[in-house]
Amino acid sequence: MRLVQGGVIVAWILGACTSPTRDGVNGVGEGSGDSDAGPGQDHCDGGAPDAPPSTCAVTGAPGTIGPELELPPNAGAAVVVADRDGNVLYVGPDGVTKLDAALAPVYTYPHGEVVAVDDVGHAFVAGAFREPTEFGTGVLVPNDNVDVFLVELSPSGEVVFATQLGECGGDGVRSIAVARDGRIAISGADMGTVVTDAHGAIVFRLAPSGALAFDTHGELVIAGAFAGELDLGDAHRLSTTSPSDIDAFVARYDEHGCFDFGIQLGDAPLPVHIDGYGDVTTPRTQVIDGVATGLDDSIAITGAFLYEIDLFGATLTEQPSFPSGHLAGTFVAKLAADGSVVFARSTWSANEALPIGGLRIFSAPLAPSPGTAIAVDATGRVVVSANTPGNTQPPFAYPQLTRYDAVTGASDLSIGNTIGPAGYGLGVAIDGCANLVWARLENTPSLFFPHVFIAKLAP
Repeated sequence: MRLVQGGVIVAWILGACTSPTRDGVNGVGEGSGDSDAGPGQDHCDGGAPDAPPSTCAVTGAPGTIGPELELPPNAGAAVVVADRDGNVLYVGPDGVTKLDAALAPVYTYPHGEVVAVDDVGHAFVAGAFREPTEFGTGVLVPNDNVDVFLVELSPSGEVVFATQLGECGGDGVRSIAVARDGRIAISGADMGTVVTDAHGAIVFRLAPSGALAFDTHGELVIAGAFAGELDLGDAHRLSTTSPSDIDAFVARYDEHGCFDFGIQLGDAPLPVHIDGYGDVTTPRTQVIDGVATGLDDSIAITGAFLYEIDLFGATLTEQPSFPSGHLAGTFVAKLAADGSVVFARSTWSANEALPIGGLRIFSAPLAPSPGTAIAVDATGRVVVSANTPGNTQPPFAYPQLTRYDAVTGASDLSIGNTIGPAGYGLGVAIDGCANLVWARLENTPSLFFPHVFIAKLAP
């Protein structure tokens, strides 16, 4: 065990398990990778033998908007994934909708809280259900009060299989990811994380829950937040200063569910002085709300904090209030496959009264809504969806999309404004032509009728 000193900053715990040998060349190796959006997103690097269709590409300067689809008010789209052919799937109140490369509707499957896609375009849908439900292969009856279902859909939307996991879905399903070998990981606050085989049979269970991503070697990364104690397995535990103190964590497991390493992000050494506010003397909240893996098995995380955080040895602070509400600080970091820090930096201030990257992480920090707030492209650049705060009542905010250099973390693309329309960023993904796929909510045509937009942007 190695602990980076300086208060409850970063606890770095190395497992005793033997992990697969990593060749270090473009992430080549057996297993699975999530090279873009957080939960459940497959490689979209265009590097497989069958190249994506040329009609998928968006031309123009970086950030140029190509196809764009306006959805009805409150249409969801915090969960967005894209496949190598440029198709896009999102979750809304009506279930899971698939769009083609031009964002035209393909099908809607009327169930699901989360969705992931594999390398051949099959979709995997999961969610909680409370009553006998027909998922496409016969009626499933939930165990106890709330169960969790898992469904595989063909590229055209036919149900391949539908099964129930017999897990408690009381707080819903947070995330799903699919490995290249067909294994499926599903996570929720009440159920923890389960990994199934390609047919939905449970292989192993893990106590932590959060955002999920598989790497190219089939190792599973879980990132989120916890309070009190968190059992990472293999006799490794993380703890906060009290049952009400909330810290962030990242943990990685091999294909057998054996613990590899874990990281805890918590408070800076207290007291911490914040200019314009004063001294912070009690622990505050730090959370991770999105994770993605790169083709080199790097791990990208994004999250937020109230008042202060120690981010890998650097103290970040944020004033806790402003004219229209409360501010949260946000951050992005990238770790190499061996867990060393590539870069870690503060990002935009955000309005914590509104979703950050599609997640209301401060209204329910231990059971956030599903969302995909981060992606990694084939070159290792990290893309984050969030909001920037407004300055008028009620607590307005504005959508923000930012891309960070693969090595330095410097921003090379920033899309957003501070004059309107008000709203916030939702899901983000990267398709098979390297286009950025971004969902955002905008309060247009008026504040009382917000609409959701899904757009493809040139890389």
